[in-house]
Amino acid sequence: YNERYINAKIDMEKGEGPALAKRYGVMAYPTYLFVDGNGDIVHKGIGYIPGQKFLELAEVASGDKNLGAMNKRYDGGERSADFLLSYYGVLSDVYEEGKAAQVSGEYLEMLDDWSSTETLEMLIASPGPLGGKRMTYLLNHADEAIATGGSEFVGNVEKAIINQYMEDNEAEELPTIDQISNYYKEKAGGMTMRLAAHYPLFLAQQHRDKDAYLAGVLGYYSKFESDNPYEL
Repeated sequence: YNERYINAKIDMEKGEGPALAKRYGVMAYPTYLFVDGNGDIVHKGIGYIPGQKFLELAEVASGDKNLGAMNKRYDGGERSADFLLSYYGVLSDVYEEGKAAQVSGEYLEMLDDWSSTETLEMLIASPGPLGGKRMTYLLNHADEAIATGGSEFVGNVEKAIINQYMEDNEAEELPTIDQISNYYKEKAGGMTMRLAAHYPLFLAQQHRDKDAYLAGVLGYYSKFESDNPYEL
């Protein structure tokens, strides 16, 4: 790092920090910003990164596949499938979720077959809105999606359907279990039973009701077992 960069450690809550945090969209700590002489972002990293990975981050930042270089290629009109897939990977690595969703959508439209594990992972990370092509595909292939994405997939679909319910009904409060169960029957396809069993957990968590949460956990995992340590 000393050979290639001028290093600075800045407290984002003091002095010039808040202005820099706003300018560069810093939302988590630590965030590592690789900035050129014009103040433009070349690359970035987020969160704790072990030593060897931190050195690898420096290699990417000084190479031709850093975030800044990929942005320029995309803005310049490059749209080959290989490039979009590579660009999506960079955006995902640096948590540029909005742009990653846009790029993944363009890439997926080029494919005739969405059944590969790699493609399913991309769909799960960015399923799009309820009723859209991506979400509809996932709901129609729920077993494969759950096998690939597990709790992340279940959570993404749950949030999408609840958000759509709130919008459709102009609701200010979360629906009851009966209300959302009927909505799941209409919208959730092959996910209906699993989401109906999971909603009591979601509702109890939002209400900070520990007793109801425990009951929901026992009910859900008695029907849908999991050996995923992160989920558990």
